[in-house]
Amino acid sequence: MKYFIFIVIFLLLFSINAYAKDYVIGDGDSIKISVWGNPELSLDTRVRPDGKIAIPSVGEIKASGLTPMELTKVLEKEMTRVVKTPIVTVIVTDITNYRIFVFGKGAPAGMKTLSRETTLLEFLSQLGSLEKSRSGKRISRKRQEEDKERVLSII
Repeated sequence: MKYFIFIVIFLLLFSINAYAKDYVIGDGDSIKISVWGNPELSLDTRVRPDGKIAIPSVGEIKASGLTPMELTKVLEKEMTRVVKTPIVTVIVTDITNYRIFVFGKGAPAGMKTLSRETTLLEFLSQLGSLEKSRSGKRISRKRQEEDKERVLSII
């Protein structure tokens, strides 16, 4: 049996809006908040390292860990103090961190979070030394594209 190391990467680079209902907002992500009929409450903002965003007239709201739809509901509830019936839209405009799932012999299994600037070589070096095998090794990348999953063998 061959020795396999799988690195599974789910990136939402090209279809952020298509996967927005499943995407979980993280620290450093940029989001656009639009409030219909109230442009003074609409803004573009970045999620702070503490996971919060600041909304004028509303205050600080925890955004990290929520999907855009969940954040929309939280904002609509909080904005009822300022607007009678707020209609809010949340769009993730820039993803800063990506979730990577690692499993296989010789690598610490689990979910890792990488910044956009991290290369594959840097990531592999962060994992530490991988066990040697006579039967070879394989690294592959999986990406969700619209309604199908695409697998790319790297090594």
